[in-house]
Amino acid sequence: MPTLGHLHKSRHLLVFVFIFVLAGCGSATPSSQADSRHFVIGEISVIDPTYITDLHNNLAQLGYVVGKNVTYTPDLLATPAPTPIGTPVATAAVTASAPPVNPNDPAVLLAAAQNLVAEKVDLIIAYGTGSAQAAQKATAGTTIPVVFVGALNPVDLGIVKSLANNEGNITGVAGTSSAYAQQLEWLVRISPTIKRVYIPYASAQVSSVAAALKAIQDYATKANIQVTAAALPTAKDTAAALANFPDTDAIMLLPFSPQTSDFIALAIQRKLPLSGFTGIYATQGALLTYNYSSATLSPLVATQIDRILKGAKPSDLPVQLAPNALVINLKTAQAIGLTISNTILQQATTLIR
Repeated sequence: MPTLGHLHKSRHLLVFVFIFVLAGCGSATPSSQADSRHFVIGEISVIDPTYITDLHNNLAQLGYVVGKNVTYTPDLLATPAPTPIGTPVATAAVTASAPPVNPNDPAVLLAAAQNLVAEKVDLIIAYGTGSAQAAQKATAGTTIPVVFVGALNPVDLGIVKSLANNEGNITGVAGTSSAYAQQLEWLVRISPTIKRVYIPYASAQVSSVAAALKAIQDYATKANIQVTAAALPTAKDTAAALANFPDTDAIMLLPFSPQTSDFIALAIQRKLPLSGFTGIYATQGALLTYNYSSATLSPLVATQIDRILKGAKPSDLPVQLAPNALVINLKTAQAIGLTISNTILQQATTLIR
């Protein structure tokens, strides 16, 4: 028969086991909930699909795997990238069913953002300036976080209040209009005889175009260069511009330039130096590109998204400025008969041989 001392010991043992089991259950519950969390991320894009693919890959490295714990909902994606000369382009799988719409139309972008809000996604990724502006309007009054990719001058456009303290539901990695002035500067340094530059652009994103063109014109005035900016809002306008191309010494392509592959082919045919907005243009045959690249942008954006999905508020994450990269295509330089000094080549981030 157990003594009183044995009963006390047994009771203490039972209490200890009970507490241990409760503690174990308590620790298991949050873990299982976290493991079972599935995020739905909406995307709006007006830039090259390469950015989408690279960002998805960076997020996968952080543990966000399609089919496991994340679903991407592309309400509107960029028109597929122009096919590089002689080389097929593998575009992101998510762009395969992209609707045939004008991705530069603010009304279309806003409708896309509103659809994502209606679907109650966990987060919206806005690729490009127009997408960021649309997401800002559509999410006003909601708690849906927005992370933009390469939005131009977000403070000047009112997308965020400031880079350091945005005070809202939006953050991201931004581009600057000064990069376009520097793009022209590199173009002139590589080909010093340039005095006239032709810039085709689609006219829908007025604020972005105006900021880029102002920066370009400010530098052009100082360098005594004549800039001809041509608004080509429709395919018919672009075709007419290509058929009746003006006399010029060089061509600059912006992120909102239409039919980039056609202008690149024309530049090579006429032996004109052509600069592009992002590195993908250089792989398609542009002489040079200078601006942010997907390779430098995507890891920064992925880190911000990861922190938000883990509980951080967008207002706690300062907007970062995307680093710029100079890419030079030596094949194109040879094709147009241009010799580039070693001094400049040594400053390039990437050389395409």
